[in-house]
Amino acid sequence: MMTHAERLGPATLDALGPDEVQQLVAETIAAWRAGQPADAAALLKQHPALAADEEVVLDLACEEYFQRAAAGTPPDPEAFARRFPTYRTLVRRMAEVHSFLEANPDLLAVTELLDSLKPGDNFLGFVLLRELGRSPLTRVFLARQPELGGRCVVVKIGHGAAGEARTVGPLNHPNIVPVYSVHVDPATGLSVVCMPYAGRATLHHLLERAFGPAGFPASARVILEVAAPAAEADEPPDPLLGAATYVEGVLHLAAQVADALAFVHRRGIYHLDLKPTNVLLSPGGRPLLLDFELSSVGRRVGGTLPYMAPEQLRVYGRLTDNGPATADARSDLFALGVILYELLTGEHPFGPVPDKVLPQKECAYRLAQRRRGPRPLRQANPRIERWVAELVERCLAFDPDQRPQSAEEVARTIRTHLGRHELLRKRSARRPWSQASVALLLLALGLGGVFVKSVPEQPDRLEQGWACYRRGEYGLAVEHFNQAVRDTPDRAAAWLARGRAYQRLGDFTLALESYARADRLTSDGATRACMGYCANRQGHCDGAIYHYDRAVAAGFRSAELFNNRGLSYFQIAQFRRARQDLDEAIRLNPDLQAARHNRALLDLQKALSSPGYVPTLGIADIRQALVGGPASAGLHRDAACLYAIAARYDRTYLEAALHHAEEAVRLGQDPAALAGDRAFRDLLDQPRFQALLSRPRPTQPPLKPVRFLDPILEDGR
Repeated sequence: MMTHAERLGPATLDALGPDEVQQLVAETIAAWRAGQPADAAALLKQHPALAADEEVVLDLACEEYFQRAAAGTPPDPEAFARRFPTYRTLVRRMAEVHSFLEANPDLLAVTELLDSLKPGDNFLGFVLLRELGRSPLTRVFLARQPELGGRCVVVKIGHGAAGEARTVGPLNHPNIVPVYSVHVDPATGLSVVCMPYAGRATLHHLLERAFGPAGFPASARVILEVAAPAAEADEPPDPLLGAATYVEGVLHLAAQVADALAFVHRRGIYHLDLKPTNVLLSPGGRPLLLDFELSSVGRRVGGTLPYMAPEQLRVYGRLTDNGPATADARSDLFALGVILYELLTGEHPFGPVPDKVLPQKECAYRLAQRRRGPRPLRQANPRIERWVAELVERCLAFDPDQRPQSAEEVARTIRTHLGRHELLRKRSARRPWSQASVALLLLALGLGGVFVKSVPEQPDRLEQGWACYRRGEYGLAVEHFNQAVRDTPDRAAAWLARGRAYQRLGDFTLALESYARADRLTSDGATRACMGYCANRQGHCDGAIYHYDRAVAAGFRSAELFNNRGLSYFQIAQFRRARQDLDEAIRLNPDLQAARHNRALLDLQKALSSPGYVPTLGIADIRQALVGGPASAGLHRDAACLYAIAARYDRTYLEAALHHAEEAVRLGQDPAALAGDRAFRDLLDQPRFQALLSRPRPTQPPLKPVRFLDPILEDGR
């Protein structure tokens, strides 16, 4: 049985209105519940008009996840979320909420009540229009209030939400969402907190946009773009955000959040759950604190683990390590430091929690991470000024006494550096007057007759930069290319050259930013291919694929590009597409070692997951890769894996498996790592392999094989 969505063509879907789309989604979900297999990602790919609506995507993804969980096969939240790249974080959090409720069945009755609320319902005098957000125990809706002329408001419905309103109600601050009224339903025990509608964007949406496929933004205007879609731009934009850099804009937001924290801290109120989704962005770009639920009920246990200070983790996880276990104002400053670090780098300061860490051990793991300290901010983003890094890292100090002692101090520090004179100084440093500009001005004033003649002709900075680049002097090349983009900011070739130099220096963030500027000036496939390569080197496979697709659409095709896109698909488990791209890479260049190696690994993956499969195609590719050279330890190890699996079914492959394992160790492979590899399980009884495992660990790390390749010529031209 086909769903309504599957019967309609893309053009028909594009013509549907919001109510018709909601009806269509409801019919699709009903069909899934009636037994039709649920595949939200496939449906969204087939109908891009649906994929453009965040609410529709989340509804469909949520239903598929619940269906699979109910069948006893709940997918891994991270792997499931990767199928929805644009909304990856939101989908993952939805899946995590489901897991939380499964682990806390006593809360299911409350969530069932909340899940029964749908758009169109009239609940306690509010007509629910659309869901804006949710947590395990609350739902947030855009609603209309008929008794007050049908004004649009936001209602937060949950169990015990009235306590939060008692806390926030008396607060009057420009950076805190005010409370209009509180209503309680005696029949269900649910409370409704009514607040003004100030848009739906949060710092979470800013994070998704700032570190999406387009690369690190240069201008704070991206904050306004996230905060105020055209349909909601009913508030004048903050003028500073129209002129500042992105980093200055983030700091401007942080100072206002610190103002709000200082305001509540003076009243003995601590937020204790500060995170990007709890900081709303008004249409004008003003940050507004949300969700004082933890402070409202007087609790000091709770929050969101990635943003918890060590003292909160100790209480929440019932940990005893002789450190302080009382949350206070400085706990909020720790969370603010985490948010700032993420907004400035796109990374969590303490890194991810590995999948192997059991949920009951997560608090202890995160506490140990915090004790080791964050990755230095300027290492994660070298463009950040030293004073910013020092402030953020002080907020992230393990010991509360080492953090700023008040939110006022944080706000004051930021504003001292971002004052009017400081901004003007930075503007002039970024846009210096050229000698030619000064000469023209003096000439216009009648003062430049002699001066104009004395201006020497300047050499072409771009050519000077390329000369340094070809000599391997990449730092000097960057200086020349920086001057070139200052002199001619609309010259795409200068931005591309700057990106090449930063790429050679290993600064893929700055390289990606430069390529993005070049891409805005010209539709050049080579530039887009470079953007994909930088995204790969940063570990962003989805973003890399996006850029490679745009490069191919612009007519750029190279064996290196198809190798990189194929490996990107491989890493997100889209094996069929990986095979197609790697086949094309080898068709274009049969001697490309990386493509041969990557296609061999694709066959190795198939052999590991399909008992009885003999990876003869992978063996042929790895042989060709070894012939192409250079032969690294990793290449020999992967060859040994392929031969070892083939030897299970044909013992003539055994000698080759042992030979390549020995070569891998000779070139620096740690023998101990071979013992735990399941590909070698049938070699463990071989004397040669046992002797190999007893060898000492090499003192130098092995040379790793190159699997991602620079997609364009070395000089970038």
